[in-house]
Amino acid sequence: MVEPAITLLSGPFWRLFHPEPVDMTADPLAEVTTDPDRHPFDSNQAIPTLLCGQYLERMDQEFPALKSI
Repeated sequence: MVEPAITLLSGPFWRLFHPEPVDMTADPLAEVTTDPDRHPFDSNQAIPTLLCGQYLERMDQEFPALKSI
């Protein structure tokens, strides 16, 4: 994952001045259905921060072969 870290200071910048959305309330491990008409730039820039932060323990449980550093 190569995305920006969404912090208290950088969050407003990414939400206001970046074309891709930042949704810190999303559950990045929730099962979703894909929309073939969805534009690639509609991705949530907060997903890497969420996976390496509040969802790290769940990531480790669901994907034990994937080592977080």
